[in-house]
Amino acid sequence: MRKTIKYKEPLAKVLKVIVNAEITKILLQLDAAPPSPLFPSGLYLKNKPEKLASELHYLKDNLNPYFLFETYEKENTLKEGKKYIFRCWWTPDQFEIATNKNIQWEKQRFLNDKDHEHCLLTWEEISTNSKNKEAYKSEYGWITIEAYEKFIAQNKFRLRK
Repeated sequence: MRKTIKYKEPLAKVLKVIVNAEITKILLQLDAAPPSPLFPSGLYLKNKPEKLASELHYLKDNLNPYFLFETYEKENTLKEGKKYIFRCWWTPDQFEIATNKNIQWEKQRFLNDKDHEHCLLTWEEISTNSKNKEAYKSEYGWITIEAYEKFIAQNKFRLRK
């Protein structure tokens, strides 16, 4: 019988937090190299892994095992010297969908009442029976209006440089 190896999420030690008016810079030391893309991602409490402590929107510098992230949140409760669970949010395909400026998105009403789709970026359901009856469609699939506004139109995480 083959032994199952449980996945262990990497831990990140917060070395420095620099807060200014628009951008918070967070310097981390990771105990293991997580899969890419490294951003967007989040830091989660070790004793409550479902509790998000901080979003990490953009990787500014990578000097493995040291990583400098930017976040565009106003509030920050991270403690320097404390360790958090580091969790990547997207696969390489999702990152490509969010950052590729050549993808043509068209707002459409979802018409198939016998099926549904999931947002390529958030996994939210898109269907005639969900809150997402309209969404944006491309050759790659569907994204919700909220995901389009946040990641494509407003470029909230500054990924589309």
